[in-house]
Amino acid sequence: MENLQDYYVSASVIITKAPGLYGGNTRQVLLEPKETKIVPFILETPSNIDEGFIYTSTLEATTSFGGIATSQIKYSQEYDSMSLESARRIVDSLKEREEKTTFPNLHLECTPDKPVYYSTETAKIECKLSNKNVASYKLNVCIKESCTLVNAKSNQLTFFDLTAQVTDKGRIPVIIENNNNILTAYVDFNVIKKAEIYVTDISPSKINYKDLVDFSFTLNSDTSISNVFIDFGFDTLAMDNFQGAKEINIQTRGSSLYKGFPFHATYTDEAGKQYTQDEILTLQVENTPFYAVITWWFIDLFS
Repeated sequence: MENLQDYYVSASVIITKAPGLYGGNTRQVLLEPKETKIVPFILETPSNIDEGFIYTSTLEATTSFGGIATSQIKYSQEYDSMSLESARRIVDSLKEREEKTTFPNLHLECTPDKPVYYSTETAKIECKLSNKNVASYKLNVCIKESCTLVNAKSNQLTFFDLTAQVTDKGRIPVIIENNNNILTAYVDFNVIKKAEIYVTDISPSKINYKDLVDFSFTLNSDTSISNVFIDFGFDTLAMDNFQGAKEINIQTRGSSLYKGFPFHATYTDEAGKQYTQDEILTLQVENTPFYAVITWWFIDLFS
């Protein structure tokens, strides 16, 4: 939470949407002029979830001044878990940091080395620390769970690099501290998922070899892609931009789908990276004549 004013502000932070909370949904915060504070809450996710699925839930927080912030929480049995005891230790360490005073005459700037990262990519953060004090400091520098030591010499600039794995777009604090003082800088990350086109809702899943079939499926992309071109062999589909779902309907003979339904796609993601993707949709073709089976066997043998 950040105080943009030139005077002290007292405000309430209320969690209004969450999968579950431990220890109440309201915190009272006192902020100095221009001060930024981390306000910790412990969230609980449901334990009765099925394997192989990723669940999403909305996290929403409001303030007594009408501010609102939202985010999305993802949880799964395959994800790492944290015990309540570990979460409480983290909250306790944050409370200890609140009791420290801000370093005088120290200024910290940190920037990511790239404008865009892919989810789960390791980011390099380049930092510059200005110490205008007579005293030199040996400081502990932390980003997420990773910490290192930095020597800030008197009246000098100190340059150092950090690394952190990024998963979602947002801000991550870089914290410099010793036993008595603390300084925080925030790094904004633009994070995107790796682009992919995938297919759902194939219908029908079973077809007759000799029938004329009305065949449909849904093309999906969870991320924004552009310059989309898809070649179905007998026809093409071009889109300037695509995100979400698009239903495709085709009428063809069941015999043409005996080896599946292939398509070739090219597209570009938000970072300008180009992709080439080849897919084959597999269907169950029934009542295939014996001569057709032999013919396809020879085709496979000499192809």
